[in-house]
Amino acid sequence: MLRNPLQKQVPLPAQTILVVGATSLIVQAALRHWAQPNATLLLVGRNAAKLKAVAQDCRVRGAKVHTHTIADAAEIAAIEPALKALIKEGTVLDGALIAHGDLPDQTAVQDDLAAIAQQTLINGTSAVCWLAALAPIFEVQQSGWLAAITSVAAVRGRAKMYVYGGAKALLSHHLEGLRQRLHHSQVRVVEILPGPIFTPMTANLGAMPLITTPDVIAPALVRACGHGAQGANGKVYLPLPWWPIMTLLAHIPTPIWKTMKV
Repeated sequence: MLRNPLQKQVPLPAQTILVVGATSLIVQAALRHWAQPNATLLLVGRNAAKLKAVAQDCRVRGAKVHTHTIADAAEIAAIEPALKALIKEGTVLDGALIAHGDLPDQTAVQDDLAAIAQQTLINGTSAVCWLAALAPIFEVQQSGWLAAITSVAAVRGRAKMYVYGGAKALLSHHLEGLRQRLHHSQVRVVEILPGPIFTPMTANLGAMPLITTPDVIAPALVRACGHGAQGANGKVYLPLPWWPIMTLLAHIPTPIWKTMKV
């Protein structure tokens, strides 16, 4: 049964959370859970007007909000200045979520070298650099969580989506190494792997299996960030049925996989 997004929320402890990609519909749904009295939200987004609206909604819910706009998600040089602007001396981050991305048309970009480089930069390298900039902060704190949204498309290369999936796989591999690095610092590293979700990014993709909405998966995303992830591998699939599905697909031998149309 689908969860009612208007259902009364369970109060969360006071926390300070940094979110990159704050204007995405998935993140907005999560922010409606995090934006509670005594919470401090540090929000980064590409669209200043949308970011202002998201921030105002969070303030109405009782949270303290600070924002920073980076117009181009591929601008790596903007990451450290953004963190300096948002994280003041003495601030302790309870968590950080890296959630920005772009879903290209595979056939439109697969033979375009510049487009492939740009998509890999936005969906993979940029997110990796945000994590690299944040890792030392959490390492010094010896506490907190770092999370990033990848995709079920990162698990196995598919002809229909390998430019996007490949960039997300880069991010997934980085998260795995970062999880090992920060294990002894008591910092949890969580990978969020959503399946198809009703958003502007997926509007032109047609019928898709297990497609869901941001409001339905947001509670699970918030729980995964706050309390770890299913199993011991630091990964959480949204919705949950993608976990056994992708585990099965990951173990199909390559000679068989390459002949499949999935």
